[in-house]
Amino acid sequence: MPAPLLRGARALRPAAVAGVLGLAGVAVALAGAHHGGARPPGTGRAGSVGAGGMVVSAGPGFDAAGLAGPVAPPRSCHTRRAADGMVLPDPRCTPGAVDAAVDRAGASATVCRPGWSARLRPPEALTEPDKRRALAAYGEGGPPSAYELDHLVPLELGGSSATANLWPEPDDRPRPGVANSKDPVEDALHALVCRGRRGRRPPLGLAQRLVAENW
Repeated sequence: MPAPLLRGARALRPAAVAGVLGLAGVAVALAGAHHGGARPPGTGRAGSVGAGGMVVSAGPGFDAAGLAGPVAPPRSCHTRRAADGMVLPDPRCTPGAVDAAVDRAGASATVCRPGWSARLRPPEALTEPDKRRALAAYGEGGPPSAYELDHLVPLELGGSSATANLWPEPDDRPRPGVANSKDPVEDALHALVCRGRRGRRPPLGLAQRLVAENW
């Protein structure tokens, strides 16, 4: 990936990309490791629980009836702070969820194709009610416009729209045109997965776990 993009992502939020900066040995070691994680309060229609506590959805995590999975009760979820002060979701409520269809087909046939995220993004008519419920679950009293209903594992990395992958991320607006600091990290990880140098390209599953555990 272009060096300026990587440097920009590292300057904003280094934690998730630190393990995939071209260090092939680290990537291989992490890819084979099991990362423990708390399970969500329930998975409902969302799917089974896979590696690192992430939910594995059979598909994109939503249909015409709504988003898959339950939303935790009001004020039962609590954000936490990373060492650099960035807000992270509660892993009990938002462990992350991935689309099993992406894993089966492979990154080159799915997330690395132009327009993948746009095709898999649920309409606001489905997400807005869940955004209000997610704000209540996390005890956030600010205006909804100050938050993004964020995919913890982004769609561009094979994330699902199941409720186990959605949380109310506060917009910190680190620079003009960027709503929150997580966005450039997602773009950097996507670029590494899809356009990284051969032999130094991290597995998609590794990128998913990194961003889910500590983006």
